[in-house]
Amino acid sequence: MRNSTFAAMLVAAIPTVGHAEKWEKVITLYGWVPGMDTSIATEFGDIESNPSGSDVLSDLEMVFMGTFEAHRGRWGIIKDIIYVDLSDTQDTPFGRLFSEGTTDITAWVMSGYLSYQLAESSTARYEVLGGFRYFDLDTSVSLSEGTRPSQSRSLNDNWFDPVIGVRAHWKLSEKWSASGFADYGGFSDSSTTWQVVGTLDYDITEGLSARFGYRHMDIRKTIKGSDVAIGLSGPIFGLTYRF
Repeated sequence: MRNSTFAAMLVAAIPTVGHAEKWEKVITLYGWVPGMDTSIATEFGDIESNPSGSDVLSDLEMVFMGTFEAHRGRWGIIKDIIYVDLSDTQDTPFGRLFSEGTTDITAWVMSGYLSYQLAESSTARYEVLGGFRYFDLDTSVSLSEGTRPSQSRSLNDNWFDPVIGVRAHWKLSEKWSASGFADYGGFSDSSTTWQVVGTLDYDITEGLSARFGYRHMDIRKTIKGSDVAIGLSGPIFGLTYRF
């Protein structure tokens, strides 16, 4: 229900264009192997975690990532979905108070944009985007017994942030192309988000492409008076199908 409402809002925002224009649809399924930086405020100080991409991969319990696009004329809609369920255990910075700290994060991140093509040539295309990013974030911090007894705290919230962005695509040769994407949103002291994505693309067939690149997403939110910061960075790879 949430996803269908999300998509309907975007479709409704597209201006009506001539019936001669056909919808071009694009689906991308991809993998992301990010390094993760998190910081969660507690009464004793900040619990920080920064496992490498290989550590995150071993700690992932589930991950799903995909993008859907539909374009007609200069206008289009873009929907991007990320789901991650991961945990990390490290020594705490609190001396002997606690022996170790475990951070668990489960997150749905869904971004929706209305796009408008500013310019296009035989070798380049440039777009501006506006929309929103929805977060459903469950985080918990568990501190294992040291000189103080074990304790845990959960910080859960869901919210929307407005976002604006730009995207560009460059044709490098008959088979190769490159793309770049950046957005920023939230615009408040209690919530900000931004991301950058760059890919190198190879056309396998007329409708199928392989993509390789790098993605960083940053999330900062104040939940129940505690500052939560999550950064995900790492290589991406995927397949894009156009129809």
